[in-house]
Amino acid sequence: MAIVNSQVTVTTTSQSIVSVDNVSRDVALHAKHKSFIGNSGVTTSNGYLLDNGDKMKITLMEGEDLWAITDLGSGVLHVLRYRDWETDRKSTRLNSSHSRASRMPSSA
Repeated sequence: MAIVNSQVTVTTTSQSIVSVDNVSRDVALHAKHKSFIGNSGVTTSNGYLLDNGDKMKITLMEGEDLWAITDLGSGVLHVLRYRDWETDRKSTRLNSSHSRASRMPSSA
């Protein structure tokens, strides 16, 4: 499992906290200050509120990013990105280019 952790200072200007990637990944957030998260157009009016002490886990799909903003001053948002390499390997092994062998019914 690949893990990347960071501590982001969130301000009153929206900023990218998890950039676009070509794979899906899981993200755990822990707010140490009132923050709003969403896409690149996030504002304090349309963002998802993470209050001081709130924790959240989400999955970002391929091509998705995550942004944050706060309504007053600046604060810290802890970001943990992780990806299960074993699951990725398994999912690429059984893709549409593989044909499935038909099985005989169990009653045969």
